[in-house]
Amino acid sequence: MRKLILSVLLILPFLCFSQTQNSDIDKNLVQINICVVDHNILIKNDSDDSGVVTVCDILGQELKNENIESNSINQIVMLESQIYFVKVTLNNQTYTKKINIKI
Repeated sequence: MRKLILSVLLILPFLCFSQTQNSDIDKNLVQINICVVDHNILIKNDSDDSGVVTVCDILGQELKNENIESNSINQIVMLESQIYFVKVTLNNQTYTKKINIKI
């Protein structure tokens, strides 16, 4: 398990889709990376703010709701093959990404 996490951390910058939202003030720069490795959703928060991540199915039913810490990598395990919507809220900004998990 430890080797898997280390491997993911090493390849995370190359696999992840990055979204940067910039306002008029550079201190409000928020960066979130979301990617899928096997049946794990990895969320990298490069922001100094903590927030909330919500995972929903295609019907809008909330499946997971977890807090995420600042400057951290969070892992959410999904055990079913389907399409999910991952919503991350940080500093009153929301980012949503549709992902497809195939097991």
